[in-house]
Amino acid sequence: RLAWERLGYAPKNLDFTLVDLSTGKRQYMRTTPGYTFRLGMGETRRRFKVVVEPRSKAPLQVRHVRAQALGDRAGWQVGFLLTRPAVTHIELLSPTGKRLAVLESGQARAAGLQSVVWNGRLQSGALLPRGPYLLRIRARDDEGREVQAVGTTLVR
Repeated sequence: RLAWERLGYAPKNLDFTLVDLSTGKRQYMRTTPGYTFRLGMGETRRRFKVVVEPRSKAPLQVRHVRAQALGDRAGWQVGFLLTRPAVTHIELLSPTGKRLAVLESGQARAAGLQSVVWNGRLQSGALLPRGPYLLRIRARDDEGREVQAVGTTLVR
């Protein structure tokens, strides 16, 4: 296992990526604490490269989180924008941060506008009661960059 820490103190205009030269896998180093690997059959060592380059491409972001009722408690449509392809996890939270429902877990999505339809039921199966709620969307790209965004919604 390779591990690193405190990249948060490095200049924000630089990206740090670990490259496994045997597999070609790339691991973004700012949002992950390490990289675990196993040597292959007949392999006695593994070579890596750390690439430090100016941030030139748009970072992974989740933007414009919104929820819209589908009419007469028939469910909800959750929309958001991904700036890069990523795997997403979407949760409904109470105002205090307690998880009430998982709308999606581990869905690979392309960059662009996204939409998820949810039946409006809690993990227990009960209908979502009236009140304020938070929608948390976490996204992770193929290099390990992780971001999240939180939106609010009100059930009337």
